[in-house]
Amino acid sequence: MLHGGLRGDHDVFLFDPVHCYGLSEYLRIIDVRESHGFSRRAFQPHGGHLFALHVVAALGLGGSEANVHNFQPFGGFSDDAVIEDGHIRPPDAPGIGLETRAELNNLFQSPVKD
Repeated sequence: MLHGGLRGDHDVFLFDPVHCYGLSEYLRIIDVRESHGFSRRAFQPHGGHLFALHVVAALGLGGSEANVHNFQPFGGFSDDAVIEDGHIRPPDAPGIGLETRAELNNLFQSPVKD
């Protein structure tokens, strides 16, 4: 059975780009799946963090897992994020939006404790 029974019109790929050795390897996985007839809309990154949200927007993927209560302080979205009908846009800010999370930004600005 080709692809372990995966159905291109139904199944979803939940790879986390961070855990796939970064964005370049994640792109390679997408390319391989597309070469076998799967749509990039079938990719919905696991993680529920701002990096995954940006990857979805940049690559035209099908969606992103939202784990807003886990993986803190990195999980979740911008402090001013608006969710409408189950959809959210990445923040209009430089980088991947970490600066748009007050708690996380404060953590990065804190002095290192010995």
